[in-house]
Amino acid sequence: MEARKLTLVGSLVGDLWMPGVRAQMEVREDLGRMAARFVHANGSGLVDAIKSVVDGAGDFRAAKLTADSFVQIDHDHIRPYTSHGLTITRNTRYVDVNTLPSLAEYVSDEYAEVAE
Repeated sequence: MEARKLTLVGSLVGDLWMPGVRAQMEVREDLGRMAARFVHANGSGLVDAIKSVVDGAGDFRAAKLTADSFVQIDHDHIRPYTSHGLTITRNTRYVDVNTLPSLAEYVSDEYAEVAE
């Protein structure tokens, strides 16, 4: 048995509805359930789910993901009960959003500011 979890991790940056005010907001969104709403004939709804997160970013007028944002893909391999019990092996992979051409217009060249 296998299970997969997709999580968008990063920050949104952009101008707020109030003119001249720029803001940044951390984002950590489970894309698995969200992507299921966007599945269509052209394939996976992952990109559409990410676009939905960016477009629905509250008080932002035009938010974009920071360049250091990524999609974390956790892939669990679950083996049935044996004499040693249930065995779960997790493989994790990271995909930078700035490497996905279909998201180019949704990614800023800015990086998240690190709070000290």
